[in-house]
Amino acid sequence: MSLSEQRLAATRQREKREKAAAAASGANSAARMEIGIDEADSNKRTALHWAAFYHNLACVKALIDAKASLRIVDSTQATPLTLALRKVGAPNHDELIALLAPPTGSSSSSSTSSSASVEKPEPDDERE
Repeated sequence: MSLSEQRLAATRQREKREKAAAAASGANSAARMEIGIDEADSNKRTALHWAAFYHNLACVKALIDAKASLRIVDSTQATPLTLALRKVGAPNHDELIALLAPPTGSSSSSSTSSSASVEKPEPDDERE
């Protein structure tokens, strides 16, 4: 192998090592590990649980648009809606509850009260 071929091979090996190091450190966004939208932490809370808990309206909207599940319960059996309901009076409370509440559509129990926004989602809720 000629000297120029050896240099080229050494350069390629160095570039490979640099790419591997960048991927391992997370610097290369294409190499980062992706997690699911409904990935849960050790308390079984998802990103939507935490966004609802902190009343982060923009984050809740983005997660719902990304199809995050509204029905996942954490280790205390709380849904994102349940966590949001615990902070009555927080900024954007009503709008947040409206986003997290199960849809009120063609339900067979039309005689339920109009305060459905403060009720816990029922298990047969199809919205996710």
